[in-house]
Amino acid sequence: MITRLFPAALRGEVTAPPSKSDAQRLLIAAWLAGDIDRVQLNGAQSADIVACVRCLHALDAPQPCLDCGDSGAVLRFLTPVAAALGGARMTGSHQLAARPMGALLHALAENGCRISGDCLPFSLSGALRGGVYTLPGDISSQFISGLLFALPLLGQDSQIRLTSPLRSAGYVDMTRDVLRHFGVRSMRTEDGFSVPGGQTYRLPAHELAPEGDWSGAAVWLAVNALGGRIALRGLKDDSLQSDRRMAQLACALPDTVDIADIPDLLPLLSVLAAFKPAGTRFTHAGRLRYKESDRLNGCARLICDLGGLAQAEEDALLVQPRPLTGGETDAHGDHRMAMAAAAAACACPQGVLLRGAECVDKSYPTFWADYKRLGGQMHVL
Repeated sequence: MITRLFPAALRGEVTAPPSKSDAQRLLIAAWLAGDIDRVQLNGAQSADIVACVRCLHALDAPQPCLDCGDSGAVLRFLTPVAAALGGARMTGSHQLAARPMGALLHALAENGCRISGDCLPFSLSGALRGGVYTLPGDISSQFISGLLFALPLLGQDSQIRLTSPLRSAGYVDMTRDVLRHFGVRSMRTEDGFSVPGGQTYRLPAHELAPEGDWSGAAVWLAVNALGGRIALRGLKDDSLQSDRRMAQLACALPDTVDIADIPDLLPLLSVLAAFKPAGTRFTHAGRLRYKESDRLNGCARLICDLGGLAQAEEDALLVQPRPLTGGETDAHGDHRMAMAAAAAACACPQGVLLRGAECVDKSYPTFWADYKRLGGQMHVL
């Protein structure tokens, strides 16, 4: 979808969409506890949540085939779970096949799982066993979360040993918090996590509903920083979601920002950085090359497409001060890039021509409806 976005002052009130990160974790734990329907999914569901539900139902089949769509989280969470339950065939989109999986698959293979290949599509078979799972902590926290879901199901105790610092640690904290609510234990160790085997997932008595999504709400906080006046509802101030830092960063963006634990915020923060009076360097950004798109180079390209100055380095993004004026850009299938372009358009006097606007469905299917309702001016070509 090609959309022309015009400068506009957005006003009004919006309720944050359900957090796909929280919803996916609740769905997996509830399925392992025997009742996925306990999770309350209200309203339009993002493509990633739909993929998670589809794959969990597929695990009920005698010979499971899990189509993960474009969801890296579903692939990385459910690959260890499927291995622990006896195996499955894993598949997904061409875009998903390009995302790193080698470190996780190697750790599974070292502990009894047979794997047909090192990228999608691949099949899992054999008897996964407890033991030591060694992998880096700086490629994807989703590897660790997937193991934390799966290892309690095994008959033996396990250790997750990290060979490099854990990035996006807040997402692992989210996983462990959900596990605690389902009666599943894991312990932090000096170099990773200890997970007792032989555990059983138990449904909690309280309501199971995903909390509001700070990652999706971040776009409205960015719009507010550019002159909008949008009141946000449905967010928890004490949420474990790392992206709640956007509330602080949108108000006062430092000259140096470590993006290691908040990679999804880089597109929006790079837009805000262009309007600052001084340059901004975003560090520990190298692994953003392996998101839904090459998000590191994509952010530099977005800023330059819209009249700004930005340069991607090996592990950083440098944005120079030059207010964006507008232009033509492509989301390249990345929902975060599309929403960053929409936020930028509000302050670009020449507007923005955005290609691939439909990719917001991955995490925020009602985004464009909310955008228009708040006063966003757009025309679909």
